[in-house]
Amino acid sequence: TIPGFRKGKAPRTIVERFIGRESLLDAVLDSMVPEVTDRAIAEQDLKAAGLPKVELLDTDPVTLKATVPLEPDVDLGTYRSLRVPEVPVEFSDDDVTAALDQIRQSMATWEPVDRPVQMGDTVTVKTVGKVGETTIVDEPGAVLFLDEHTTMPVPGFAENLVGLTREESKEFTVALPEDPQSQRPAGQEANFSVNVVEIKERLLPELDDEFARSYGDGHENLEALREKVGTDLRTEAEQRAEQQHKEAAIEALVEGSTIELSPLMVEHEVVHMEEE
Repeated sequence: TIPGFRKGKAPRTIVERFIGRESLLDAVLDSMVPEVTDRAIAEQDLKAAGLPKVELLDTDPVTLKATVPLEPDVDLGTYRSLRVPEVPVEFSDDDVTAALDQIRQSMATWEPVDRPVQMGDTVTVKTVGKVGETTIVDEPGAVLFLDEHTTMPVPGFAENLVGLTREESKEFTVALPEDPQSQRPAGQEANFSVNVVEIKERLLPELDDEFARSYGDGHENLEALREKVGTDLRTEAEQRAEQQHKEAAIEALVEGSTIELSPLMVEHEVVHMEEE
């Protein structure tokens, strides 16, 4: 659109002066370059393996240079002689027992108890934590699962709850780990004040026929459930062994092969990684 002319009817010289020849040329090249490079690649029957690297050599007339990454040259070597041993299927009765125990864990219930806190319990606690005058934790009813790996709200907090009873309060100090985000130095101490609201322990169901009938779609008895679990585990183990065997075969094939990559493909990948 040029003032004083109908749209698309202004003379070329007027358009060039109004828009600028460089801007006009850039707009043309944006649409022209992909088209002419694709045509040149097709005409020369090149097996391109990626986008070409295009350089503008001249603008009058427009002259382009395109460097095209070709498909890698692959020599598989003596792959027909490769022999990769099968991966043995690893499966035992202990695996079935462990799987049944995991099922029990998943079907456990949590029941309130009137005893001191132990590791493995879940506890509801009112918590206030401060570093100096700064409050870092203020939870009126946080529910925490306690074990040796618990790090909430900070490492070492859970151990200080062991032995407390319901409605009992306690104040204690914990050395905090280093926190790069807040530039907190390691060893800085936090003072906590807690009150135990509720203690619950995990109750595991008995591993019997009733348990088997209640699990999944139901099973006639515990032996039927054990057999089903064993069948599923064996199938998974066989599939895992087959996949490992395939991967080992591919690794052996790659090790015995020679692959020549286009330097431009490597360059494009490096640029892509830098942009990410």
